[in-house]
Amino acid sequence: GRGDDALYQYFQVIPPREYPVIFKSSLESDQFEKMLDFVDTRYVKEKTPTDIYNVLWGLSRVPRIDMLIMFLDKKHQQGRLLI
Repeated sequence: GRGDDALYQYFQVIPPREYPVIFKSSLESDQFEKMLDFVDTRYVKEKTPTDIYNVLWGLSRVPRIDMLIMFLDKKHQQGRLLI
């Protein structure tokens, strides 16, 4: 909905290289899943492959990302995009 649109706009202005600094160890699984949803639904339609790569690269550098991946819900585990 409208909240997702605002969150998507905010997500777009954060440079992916800053994700590790901004999120440190505080990125929550629901936030991470929402970011993956944005990449899967909106970035694929609106952005270049380089933009998508940069976002996924930035997310892969966030501390404890391996734990977040381990606890993804089934929808995201079976999705097309996994880091």
